[in-house]
Amino acid sequence: YEDFLHLYGLSADAVLEKQMDQQLSERDVFVIDVIPGDENSGYNKIRSFIDQQWCVPLKIEFFAKDSTLRKALSVAPENVSLVNEHRVPMAFEMHDFEQDTRTKVSVESISINEPIRDSIFSLSDLRSGR
Repeated sequence: YEDFLHLYGLSADAVLEKQMDQQLSERDVFVIDVIPGDENSGYNKIRSFIDQQWCVPLKIEFFAKDSTLRKALSVAPENVSLVNEHRVPMAFEMHDFEQDTRTKVSVESISINEPIRDSIFSLSDLRSGR
């Protein structure tokens, strides 16, 4: 759950530190460190490599409290598609170094800026998982 909070920028109490720009997969990237403000965080730093042209993270590294690399999410540039004028990662992989596991996710279809009916947020719909 904490991983998704960081991925979606929901850690309001975190400190951001811009690092030196780099290249990743032959693409220019901004490098941003997020230092969690919550002392109960499982991480001491999350480093994002964000494509300068597309504004899409190509890699996110999660560092454990002891500063070792715990997990890494990666997106190959060829898996970034243009959908309704938005660059969207259609496939990515999360590598858990501690457990030596990998999770691969691929998006089969996506809709952007589609209207959402208010009732989808009703308690009964949320409970049913629809």
